[in-house]
Amino acid sequence: MSLRTALHWNEFFVSASHEHDADLTTTSPPPGVPLQLLFTVIIIFGLDWITPLGFAVYMLYVPVCLTTLWRRGWRFAFIVGGVCSMLIFAGFFVSPSGSLFTFSLADRTMALLTLWASLWGGKLFALRTFELERTQAIARQETEQRTRAESKIRGLAAIVESSTDPIMNIKDGVVVAWNPAAEHVFGYSAEDILGQSINLLVPAHRTGEVEVSVAQALRGELIQDIVTERKRKDGSLVPVSLTIFPVKTLDGQIIGCSAIVRDITERKKAEEALRQKQRELERYHARLQDLSTKLLKAQDQERQRIARELHDDMTQRLAALAVDVGSLEHLCRPKMALLPRLRAVQEAAGQLADDIHNFAYRLHPPQLEHFGLEAAIHDHTDEFRRRSGLPTQFELRAVPQIIPIDIATCLYRVMQESLQNVLKHAEASKVVVRLLGTFSGIGICIQDDGKGFVQESAGVPARGLGLPSLEERVRLLNGRFRIRTGPGCGTEVHAWVPLSDTQSITRP
Repeated sequence: MSLRTALHWNEFFVSASHEHDADLTTTSPPPGVPLQLLFTVIIIFGLDWITPLGFAVYMLYVPVCLTTLWRRGWRFAFIVGGVCSMLIFAGFFVSPSGSLFTFSLADRTMALLTLWASLWGGKLFALRTFELERTQAIARQETEQRTRAESKIRGLAAIVESSTDPIMNIKDGVVVAWNPAAEHVFGYSAEDILGQSINLLVPAHRTGEVEVSVAQALRGELIQDIVTERKRKDGSLVPVSLTIFPVKTLDGQIIGCSAIVRDITERKKAEEALRQKQRELERYHARLQDLSTKLLKAQDQERQRIARELHDDMTQRLAALAVDVGSLEHLCRPKMALLPRLRAVQEAAGQLADDIHNFAYRLHPPQLEHFGLEAAIHDHTDEFRRRSGLPTQFELRAVPQIIPIDIATCLYRVMQESLQNVLKHAEASKVVVRLLGTFSGIGICIQDDGKGFVQESAGVPARGLGLPSLEERVRLLNGRFRIRTGPGCGTEVHAWVPLSDTQSITRP
């Protein structure tokens, strides 16, 4: 049984429906006249017939009528009394002569009065007896009901007393009931708090809140789980959760309200600890995101530096070496056998210079900084088409005029890594690269018609670092990264990054 149910002692209803028949008989008399009664009346009438006037044989009708009243009920007894009355007068005319006429007539009249007085008196006595028995039965029933109600109230009171949550009753703004749990939480004993205003437990800045809640309860409303504060005896505040409900009499009249108070100090501590951990997690996440951003920037800067070193130093030196090797050709004319080897070294040096140049370009294309994202992608797709032999189509639509270098680098790396994956794994026959501007950002899509692949399930790490690295790049710029693929369905790589309002102006 819940505590709320325990406190609804006012909802115990005592049944008061008692329906009784006002008649003395509990069952209807059987049809017809009992033979025993008929024989008795005939015998008395026969005795009266043969007995001279002056003998009160007819007085025997009185016990017969009273017996009928007791055995058959007053209605049937009154019928028998009427029959006996007629027989008394009939006997006056058929009986032999005896006493004086007037004396016999007066005697029989007295007998009639005695008969009907006995019947009416018996009826009144029976009615009073029935009323008394009925009153006693009602009293016994009410006593049993009161005993059961008191037993229930004692059981509910035991539940309230043993509850670990403070429970109190309030009437006219005054505390009228107080359980031991309330004493433990608030520090007030029952002697201290009973009869005191409920505002004794309320901080000064929350008194209006109590008035509103009590008014709602007195209107019959149930107020559940109000998170608030209450004041202990020592003045300290305790966070609590309140449930307030009206207290009603048996006829439904609201006479006050009850409150169940739950101390939520530990819950508040747990919530604060959770919020603290959440703030720490957010700080760690921000630091990790900052480190990831710095790492990617450092990686791009290192690529740019290596590409510049390769282009400005190594490529130039290899080109000079190829020229120097070519200048040695006239020195080897006396030994013609060395010429083929010398020319092979010259070609290898030239090819190495070209390879280093291409490698430096892939590390960091200079077009990205000098001519923008569109030119860099166009140049790379042309180079990819020549190198792979795959038909590669580049499409543009509503590309913004200004694209920050970090966003341009991000989308370029997505395109570069995706084309590299197409060349390695897709077995495609066609590739389409789309650079698309939107109302609030810019996106790129790389689509092939290759064999596709089964995407990794959530929580399962990918086998390589390429796609997760691309996704991290896009996420650090608050963008979205998505892959659509399936076995035999080709692959689509989508990346979208938001731009500011001034950056998202498209070319005319």
